[in-house]
Amino acid sequence: PHPTPTKFILRPKTMRVLVIAPVSSDAMHVGGGVAVTYKVLTEKLLAQGCEVEVLSSWNGSLEHAFFKFHPGFRMIKVSIKNMRKIRKGIRRADVVICPDSALVACIGLECWRLGVPSIWVMHTNFMAIGKHVLADILFRFYDMASTFFLSSYGSAFTHILTTSQDYMQVLRQKGFRVSAYIDQGFKAEVFKEHDSDQDIAQLRQSLIDGTYHSPDS
Repeated sequence: PHPTPTKFILRPKTMRVLVIAPVSSDAMHVGGGVAVTYKVLTEKLLAQGCEVEVLSSWNGSLEHAFFKFHPGFRMIKVSIKNMRKIRKGIRRADVVICPDSALVACIGLECWRLGVPSIWVMHTNFMAIGKHVLADILFRFYDMASTFFLSSYGSAFTHILTTSQDYMQVLRQKGFRVSAYIDQGFKAEVFKEHDSDQDIAQLRQSLIDGTYHSPDS
């Protein structure tokens, strides 16, 4: 008798996603909309069966430092210890996603060096900030320097995304290789998820009528 052939069942590999973020939905008072973005992203990835690892200055996995102009915000500390943890995380991952942070250049270069696909999501319009706070001649220098540095280490990432169509167009005009932008409509749904339709309608009407009073006022 012939032996029964062994049957091999090929199962699709679970994608391992690494998110490196200096924000947390547990600290909305300083994380705001950026925190919501990564909260929703993580939930959607998990629902699709992905493995998600989050390295953050808020969950204890990364060392943090405080920004003088934004007290209470735990930015990712620039340290050898953090880079070692991030490097190990990148090696475990199939794709890396990160927003703006003090280590974004190092993250992009490390992903490029290890051959791991990466996505940089640009949330902050640095050009607009500079235009509002700097004199014209200083802004011109700031604009050229920012464009040079951002585009230089941005080229290490597989994809660059922005959180608005306008910002995407501005960056493309400056020569950035921006793949797409993230529609922010989902944020409204997140903020409404614990409110009834009736409560939302009443609040909307009070805003229209000008009769709304903040609970803290």
